[in-house]
Amino acid sequence: MQTARILRSVCDEIDRKIRRFLWGGTLWERKPYLVAWEVVTKEKEAGGLGLRSMRQLNMAYLMKLSWRRHVMPTACWAKVIKSKYCQGDDLTNVFAKRNTSNVWQGIVETRDLMEKGKGHIVGDGRHTKFWLHRWVNESALLPQTIRLVPEEQKEYLVRDCWCEDTSWKWAEISPYLLADTLKAIASFVLIRDKVGDDLGWMETPSGKFSIKSALALLRNEQNMISNPMWRWVWHFKVPQHIKLFTWLLLHDKLLTNVTRARRHLTTDPSYRECGSSSEDSEHIIRFCPKARDVWASLKAIGLDFIFDELNFMERLFHNIRESHADRDLSTKFLTTLWYLWKWRCSTCINDSRDIPRSKGKFLLVMH
Repeated sequence: MQTARILRSVCDEIDRKIRRFLWGGTLWERKPYLVAWEVVTKEKEAGGLGLRSMRQLNMAYLMKLSWRRHVMPTACWAKVIKSKYCQGDDLTNVFAKRNTSNVWQGIVETRDLMEKGKGHIVGDGRHTKFWLHRWVNESALLPQTIRLVPEEQKEYLVRDCWCEDTSWKWAEISPYLLADTLKAIASFVLIRDKVGDDLGWMETPSGKFSIKSALALLRNEQNMISNPMWRWVWHFKVPQHIKLFTWLLLHDKLLTNVTRARRHLTTDPSYRECGSSSEDSEHIIRFCPKARDVWASLKAIGLDFIFDELNFMERLFHNIRESHADRDLSTKFLTTLWYLWKWRCSTCINDSRDIPRSKGKFLLVMH
């Protein structure tokens, strides 16, 4: 997994076993996969479960191997790879060949991603090309220009655009770049001494390679802004199964009758317990008469949760995360949601597990 390219069929079979374990299926019975695998394999703060696709994980480890080849060129294995497959001293000059090792096949396959993620950490600017190398932001400066750069300037080093007395040579570079890019350049100060420039992994603040950043690059999630709600879900003081239930609820992926009808598991989307023509998550938690009774009873003992006419998910977020005088109010709210769902399952699909059927008993447990 970490040093060789694994057959894609093997990776897919491992993923199938993981999905089967997650959703409770067997070799003879497949249960519904409630959330898409692409969502499940995202990081927790991005709305996933943090599980990893074996294809992507194998690619990320091969990227790490390729990265080590760049930063440790004098290692014995790197010298063997270079002498056998590379042309000249340029480590980026790699080509696919017939009958090569799995290691080299993996390095070749991840070449473009490596080029996308690596960059230069500028010290004195004597080994980094100003326009052609990535050193400021997410790409080299040449593709970001607003007008053509003269051919004789394209090979300029970063040091060539720096003046010890006046900082950057703005007259030479400002006509070609946008204001935001110029501000980013202004944050760099070159070192007088000959300290050289280092190769850096630009997808992490430290410049060091990490598997997590490589996976984000594979998924195009490196600049994604995450919703803090997904991070909060996994830090509440509730059992793990209630956290997983909350995660499904926030994705609107509970297996309600509306969802079952959409998946062709039933032809009837109604909820016979209260006569509603359609049963979705909002109905179970908010509009069902039995749910209303539960919320009213909780309010009577001082547990007041807000459900008004605003967006359902917004109200869930409010009740879960807003500051309350009772520090355990969010825990009580999530537990109530879970019990409402379990009551629904026990009455709708004859779930025989030991769920409190008495509202009084439930409130006693809660309070």
